[in-house]
Amino acid sequence: MRIRTVNKILIISFLLLYAISVLLIYSLGYNIWVSLTWNLLSFIGADFPVDFSIPDKANAIAFLSNVLGVIGSLILTILLTSFFYQILSRVNIKKSIAEAKIRGLKHHTILYPSNKIAEYLAKDLARNKIEFLILDPSKKYVEEYIDEGMLALEGDAFDPVALEKAKIKEASKIILLNEDITKNALAAISAKKMNNKIRIASRIKKVDDIAKMKRIGVDYLVMPEIAIGDEIGKFLVKEAILKKKLV
Repeated sequence: MRIRTVNKILIISFLLLYAISVLLIYSLGYNIWVSLTWNLLSFIGADFPVDFSIPDKANAIAFLSNVLGVIGSLILTILLTSFFYQILSRVNIKKSIAEAKIRGLKHHTILYPSNKIAEYLAKDLARNKIEFLILDPSKKYVEEYIDEGMLALEGDAFDPVALEKAKIKEASKIILLNEDITKNALAAISAKKMNNKIRIASRIKKVDDIAKMKRIGVDYLVMPEIAIGDEIGKFLVKEAILKKKLV
C-alpha cells in the first residue's frame, strides 16, 4: 500500500511529538523505559480521557507531555482511519461476492470469451434465471461484467487453472464463441479432459471445421453467418406466406 504524502507528514509529526514527550518525562527524573511506556499509553489513547488535574501548576512539564499525548492520539486516529479507507478502497467487494458465488456454482454454463454474442447470451440466460459464468482473458471486461452483477473470471478456456476456477468439473455446458477456431478447439479439448460429460457448443467459421470439431467432441456447432441467413430466410418465407393469404 502506497503511503500518501499527507500520511508521511502525519507519521513524522507523531514520532516527533512522541520523542519530545518522552524527553520531557525523562527530564523529570524517570528512567527511559518508564518514559517510553508512559508516553506510549498516552499517545495510543490508553488513558483517554486524560485527567489534566493530575499535573499541578508546578509540574508544567508533565502537563505539556499530556497535551502532546492528546495531539499524538488524535494524529494516530487520523492515520489509522486514513489507512483503513485506503485498504477498503483496494478491496473490490463486488469481486469478492462474485468469487464466493462462483465457488458454489453447479450445473452452470460457461461462456468464452466476452464478445457481442456472449453479451446477448448472458442477458438471455440471466432473463431465464440460468446460472452462467463468463470467462475472458481481459481484466477490464471481467470487471465490467462483475459491476453489472454477473459472474465473470479472468482467464482462457484452454488454461486448466482458469477452467478449475470456473468450476469446469461441476459445469453442464461450455459455449465457445471465439472467432479463432484454433482457440475454440483447444478450449474444447481442455474442457473434455477435465469433464468428459460436459456439453460443448462452438462457433465455427467454415464448413470444413465441422468434421474436426466433431472429432474433438463438440456437440453443437454454429456459423453465425449461416444462422443469420437462416433467420432472414425464415422471415422472408413468413412474409411471402402472409402476403399470399392476404391476396
